Amino acid sequence: MFIDIAPTPHSDHHLLAYLPKQGIIFEADHFVIPAMGAMPVSTPNIEHLVNSIKKHDLKVLQITPAYGDRSVSFKQLMESYNKKI
Repeated sequence: MFIDIAPTPHSDHHLLAYLPKQGIIFEADHFVIPAMGAMPVSTPNIEHLVNSIKKHDLKVLQITPAYGDRSVSFKQLMESYNKKI
């Protein structure tokens, strides 16, 4: 299933690929997952992604980015979302 979560702080249209049975979202450009170490602090893109997941009532277990060396759990995304400067 594809979900357009636009508009975002990054673009006019932004598609998420969502696999509901697996609880996986594939996305690009919303946040950079570091190869190692802690999750980054929250950004407008991360806030929009989390709010969109909640708005569409998606049951997300894992986020797989188009860029980066690893996937993260929804819990790790929320760590970033809750981390403010």
